[in-house]
Amino acid sequence: RQPDCPPPPWLAEEQEALCEGGPVPWRTSVKKLALRLWSRPAPAASAKPRVALASRLRLKLRPPTTAGAIAQAAQRRLVVLRLETSAYSKLVEADEAAIACVDMRQFRDPAAGELRKHDGRHPGIIGRLANHPSFPDWARHMNGILDKFASAGEASRGQPLVLYCNAGRHRCVAGALILRHIATMKQMSCTVKHRTLRPCRCSTCSDGGLPARVEALDVAWSRFREATEA
Repeated sequence: RQPDCPPPPWLAEEQEALCEGGPVPWRTSVKKLALRLWSRPAPAASAKPRVALASRLRLKLRPPTTAGAIAQAAQRRLVVLRLETSAYSKLVEADEAAIACVDMRQFRDPAAGELRKHDGRHPGIIGRLANHPSFPDWARHMNGILDKFASAGEASRGQPLVLYCNAGRHRCVAGALILRHIATMKQMSCTVKHRTLRPCRCSTCSDGGLPARVEALDVAWSRFREATEA
C-alpha cells in the first residue's frame, strides 16, 4: 500500500488487542508485530499486559536480577584469588601470611604408574584426584576458604592461597587447576602461579590435551558440588 493510505482495519484491531492483552488473532504479521512490541522498553504500568502477551506467545521472560546479586558478582570479580603451588621444601616464611597453606599430600596414589612421568596438568592426574576418597573432605574445606575469601573483599587482596605437595609437580598442580575451575564457576577471578613446576613437554600436558583436561575439570566440578551440597 502507499504510505499515505490508512492501515487496514484488521491491523488496527490486532494492535489494540496486543496493547490491551486481549485475544490475539494468529496471523504471521501479528507475530512479527508482537515481537517488535516486545523488544521495545515498556513502562511499569504495562508490565502485566506484557507478561500476559508473553504467556500467549510462549515467550520466555528473563528472571529479574536484584541489585544485591549484581553487587555480589561485582565484588567477586573485583578481588582476584591468587593460587600458588610449591614443593614442600620450597615453602617460605612469607607463606605464613597466606590465606591458607593446603597440604595436597593427602591425595596419595601409589597406582599412578606411568602418570608420574607427566605433571599435574595431565587429564588423567586431574581425574584421579577428583575421584580420590579424600576429595569430598578437601572440597568442603576449600569451599569454606573460598567463601571466606569472597566475603573478606579488599582485606584479602594480595594474599595468596598456597597448595603444596612433595615435588610441587603433580598433586598441587592438579589441585590448583581444579580450584581455579571451581572459582571460575563461582564467578571469581583467579590466577595460578607454579613456583617449582618442571613442566612435562608432551602434547597431553600442554595445549594438545586441553579438551580432555576441560572434561576432567568438569568432572571435578560435579564432584565438588556433590560434596558441598550434600
